[in-house]
Amino acid sequence: MRTNFPDARSKFSSTRLKDGRYVLVSNANPAKRDPLVLSISDDGVVFNKMYYLTGGRHIDYPHVIEHDGHLLIAFAGGKQSVEVMKVRLSDLEKLEIPSQK
Repeated sequence: MRTNFPDARSKFSSTRLKDGRYVLVSNANPAKRDPLVLSISDDGVVFNKMYYLTGGRHIDYPHVIEHDGHLLIAFAGGKQSVEVMKVRLSDLEKLEIPSQK
């Protein structure tokens, strides 16, 4: 089904969390693989929260898993490096979506 969800048409990774929510790690720019974002959904259909993870450079091939109260997010930096981010699940509740002005 076609949606208005932003995506660079590159690989993405998703998982269902133990608490029932869904997370999706992807490139949110249809024109390039930058930035890398984390999107959250309560039902796996409507993703109503999106957070910036990293950017300002070519980022691709993300993968996300839940482990010991954290999200572990691995990705390639321009096919030259492999990097891993660790995000506390409890911190997801504290994140705020920046207001658009």
